[in-house]
Amino acid sequence: MSRRRSASYGGQARGAREGRILKLTVNGEAYEHRGDGTLLSLLDEMGVDPERVAAMLNDRVVPKAERGTAHLAPGDRVELLTFAPGG
Repeated sequence: MSRRRSASYGGQARGAREGRILKLTVNGEAYEHRGDGTLLSLLDEMGVDPERVAAMLNDRVVPKAERGTAHLAPGDRVELLTFAPGG
């Protein structure tokens, strides 16, 4: 069984740049992204503060510095983890 990978970082996003909706899975739930197809635009669209979240794209941690160039593809899996202070 082969594993599908998203478009490479810095590559052309498939789908969103052409005006289509990207169907993704975000935290295990179906999600339709209408932004420019980057991870950063997804965070913005969802109202998530990029400074307060860890993000994974298809089981790979995406550093903050790469989120604007991490392009999404249809079927990608995104996991977002927020940190809450506590004791």
